[in-house]
Amino acid sequence: MNIPQLVKTITRSALGAMVFLVFLLSNLMATEISWSSLWHAAVKAVLAGILGQVFLLIVFDTLVRSIVSSAQEAQARRRDGGLLFHFLKPDPDEITGK
Repeated sequence: MNIPQLVKTITRSALGAMVFLVFLLSNLMATEISWSSLWHAAVKAVLAGILGQVFLLIVFDTLVRSIVSSAQEAQARRRDGGLLFHFLKPDPDEITGK
């Protein structure tokens, strides 16, 4: 299981959504839309992205490692399905398409 790559992918997705939402809400709360307000909203979104990246990386790393360790502790299998399906290594007898 490649946990760092999985955490990085989840973080990038959440970070993109967060930056977009900060930009959108900043523009929705502005009294008047002008180039200046768009510029300020973009700067706020970039700063939120920079600061949020560290926070989201820590949160998602903790979350994914917790899910993987609980799945390994419970000796769960991919055939059982559910959310853990995406976090478990394939069984040796499972057909992987290789």
